[in-house]
Amino acid sequence: MKGVILAAGKATRLYPITKEISKMILPVYDKPVIYYPVKVLVDSGIDEIMLVTSSAHIKQLKSVILNQEEFKNIKFKFKTKNHELGMPFSIYQAKNWAGKTPIMVIPGDNIFTKSYQQEIKRFKNGAVVHLNKVKDPQRFGTIILKNKKIVDLVEKPLKPQTKFALTAPYIFDSKVYKYIKSLKPSIKGELIITDLLKMYLVNNELTIHKAHGYWKDIGTHDALLEAGIFFKKLSLKKTYRS
Repeated sequence: MKGVILAAGKATRLYPITKEISKMILPVYDKPVIYYPVKVLVDSGIDEIMLVTSSAHIKQLKSVILNQEEFKNIKFKFKTKNHELGMPFSIYQAKNWAGKTPIMVIPGDNIFTKSYQQEIKRFKNGAVVHLNKVKDPQRFGTIILKNKKIVDLVEKPLKPQTKFALTAPYIFDSKVYKYIKSLKPSIKGELIITDLLKMYLVNNELTIHKAHGYWKDIGTHDALLEAGIFFKKLSLKKTYRS
C-alpha cells in the first residue's frame, strides 16, 4: 500500500498566520503539522508517500519533511496542484504514481497518535473510512441511520443524526480513480469526498470503522491550540515515565 497526503489547501480559516506560510508547517507543540500524518503512515508500515501540495508551499514542505531523520528511508513524491477542486481531485493526482496499488489517504492537517497496521493487513478491496466523535458534526461528512444501519452519507448536514463524523484515514482500491471521474462538482465547483465514499457505499464496497487513538482536524485556531496542549501533556507523561 502507498500513502497520499493532501496538503494543498489555502487554510483561510487560519488567516492571518497562514497568509504567507503553509498550515502544514505550523507547530503542534514541538512538531510541524505535517509530521503527524507522515508519522501515522510510516508507523502503519507505508514507505512510499506522495504529498499533493501547491507550488507556493512545496519548497517549505520539502525542507521540513526531508530533514526529518526518522523519515530518511521513506520514498517521497511531491505533486503540485494549484486548483481548489476538492479532495477527490487531489486524490486523483496519485493515479499514475500508485497504479493498481491501494492507497491510504490523509489530509495534511489531520493529527493522529495511533497506527493503522491492522486495517492495512485486513484490506482487500473497496474503501475504508473512520468515524470520530466530534463536537461539530455539521462541519464534516456524516452518516444517516435507519434501524441502526448506515443507509446514506451526507456532507455537512444542518441537523446531524449523530455526533460521529466521517474522517481519515481513508483507504481506497484502484477503482477510486474511475469513481472520481464520474463525480459531479458541488455548487462551489468542488468534488466532495463524501460523494466519493457514497459511491462505494451504494455498491456495498464501503467499510466503516470507529477510529482509535487521538484524532484532530486542526482547521481552526482552537483546534490547533487544543492539539498542541494534548501533545504537550503526552510528552510530559512520557518524560515522567522514562
